[in-house]
Amino acid sequence: MSLKLAKDVIFPYDYYSESGNTDPITLEVTLDNSGGITSSTDLTAYLVATTFNYTSITVTPITEDTGINWKVSEDLLSWNDSINLDDMDAVTDDVLAPIYFKVDVNNTGTVVTGDYVSCKVRISATENP
Repeated sequence: MSLKLAKDVIFPYDYYSESGNTDPITLEVTLDNSGGITSSTDLTAYLVATTFNYTSITVTPITEDTGINWKVSEDLLSWNDSINLDDMDAVTDDVLAPIYFKVDVNNTGTVVTGDYVSCKVRISATENP
């Protein structure tokens, strides 16, 4: 399967790392322990489909740290823990879809200021030749 997240739409695509955290999806959030939730700005990534027709596509950012909650969106209006995308038929040409990420961080002191967070992303789909 070749569904990967890229930084832009220019071929050859500049992909985020798939393992090893050499080039993960990252966002900055300024924390001052003033309470509540502090949200990052959004980051645009592009889901790149190549080679096959993909159906039942789901993109889920993985939140592993207490007080840090990654969100994903298709439209910058509705932020969710995961999203289901329309089918992407890349049998003859690559297909790209913009996906937006942001992170909500607990700003009450439970997350250490100065921490840098990166996001793992699970992409699942059915691959059809």
